[in-house]
Amino acid sequence: MKPWEKFFEFGIESLSDIDLIAILLRTGTQGQKVEELSKFLLTDIDGEAHLETLKTLNYDKLKTIKGIGQVKALQLIAIFEIAKRLNAAKPNKKTNFKNPEDVANLFAEEFKNKSQEMFYALYLDVKLRLIKKQCISIGTLNATIVHARDVYKPAIELAANSLIVVHNHPSGDPEPSSQDIAITKDLQNVGMVMKIPLLDHVIVGNGEFRSLKKMGVFQ
Repeated sequence: MKPWEKFFEFGIESLSDIDLIAILLRTGTQGQKVEELSKFLLTDIDGEAHLETLKTLNYDKLKTIKGIGQVKALQLIAIFEIAKRLNAAKPNKKTNFKNPEDVANLFAEEFKNKSQEMFYALYLDVKLRLIKKQCISIGTLNATIVHARDVYKPAIELAANSLIVVHNHPSGDPEPSSQDIAITKDLQNVGMVMKIPLLDHVIVGNGEFRSLKKMGVFQ
């Protein structure tokens, strides 16, 4: 039974991962059914087919696969991005960020498999609820260039009461570098002058995180 036939007969829950991708692709190639192409995309190096494999495929890789091309590659990438944004959707307005664990959890999916350092700011109201999450800078494998003005300009515009900054270490090791500590102290000093305090700097690694506040880098 074809994937779309399964859908009409039994509903969306009846479809396997392979079926779902096959519906997105719509057609296969000469000598290869769409279900076979779908299975090929989902199969990892151990020969198992699952959706996690798609995280290793970017647009450039996808468009070179026979039967995919530019259009299907773009469609798949768009679906990946939609799923990522839904998973990292803005938290409930009532959620506050009193603990660094809350910050790390918010960014766990956002930073997964990223090859560059990404530096974010969380702008908070008086009850530590999120006003806005904003990407401040995207850097290299092991460094980001962050200026205090880029962090605090949105804070003024949003009338934020305080803020938390967070970035990833693609290496997987969340231990702060000397540059991380210097940036943190610089931001803390600016925040004290502007009366928009920096509450924490959280560094996310591979399943781990570090809170520079808890580490005593600043008070």
